[in-house]
Amino acid sequence: MRFCIFTWWEKWMKPIIYCLILVLTTILLTSYFFINDKNGSVAFVASIVYALILFIVTVPLNKIDRYIADKLYERESYYLALKRLREVTNSSISKISMDNMEEFEHHVSWFRMLTGRDDASCQKRLEGDKIPVYAREKGFIYTEKMNNLESSFLKAYAKKDAKELKKTGKKLKRLYDKSCASLEKNYIRIISTYGGALQELVERDNAASDTDYSLSDINSKIDDISAEISNLMCEMDEMTTSARDAKSEIYEICRDLLEKIDGIELMVTDIADGVK
Repeated sequence: MRFCIFTWWEKWMKPIIYCLILVLTTILLTSYFFINDKNGSVAFVASIVYALILFIVTVPLNKIDRYIADKLYERESYYLALKRLREVTNSSISKISMDNMEEFEHHVSWFRMLTGRDDASCQKRLEGDKIPVYAREKGFIYTEKMNNLESSFLKAYAKKDAKELKKTGKKLKRLYDKSCASLEKNYIRIISTYGGALQELVERDNAASDTDYSLSDINSKIDDISAEISNLMCEMDEMTTSARDAKSEIYEICRDLLEKIDGIELMVTDIADGVK
């Protein structure tokens, strides 16, 4: 793996500037003790020049500090990517041992799968499918040398070629060990560079993400409640319609009964008149 989070001058520029200041200070002090300066004019000029140089030096130092501070938000994503990669390596290639080739092959395959570089993932990617990758390249890349060694090792394992397997395994293990060391170095450096500010930013973003998730969950529940209310309204309309229809039917039945009762009363009246 090759890491590209920090530039070389971020690490070396400040020490170089501090060394130059130290050398300049030593030269000026040494010169002062060996130069005959009875009236103090040389010391006065030297002190003015020294103060001016110190003032000028603060400009690049401040620019370096400002550049590093401005990179905080970008390097937060690098930090999270390194954190995931670190979890992957700790569960796979950091456990590799030359004594057990079966476990070696398992860890290599697992590492390639979690980083989206196994044959199945590559084939799906070529077909245009989106493949979820746990440890994406961000602030680092998986080198061609690593990919080639992994492929050679897996081919040798499939062919049961013990000699080639051992040879390739040694090279791959050395590369893995070097990559894990570089990963740990960059991970620790990014934490030590930004310290609490980085952790604060990560926690704030996580809190914002949780809030977004909560709002989304609340909106989803509101939609569900609205749907339930809508269903209840429909059921109430149906019940009202059914009640209205039932009322009409009851009214018709009552009217028929009244008509039959009137008919019976007429028949009774007619029979009574006939008896008389």
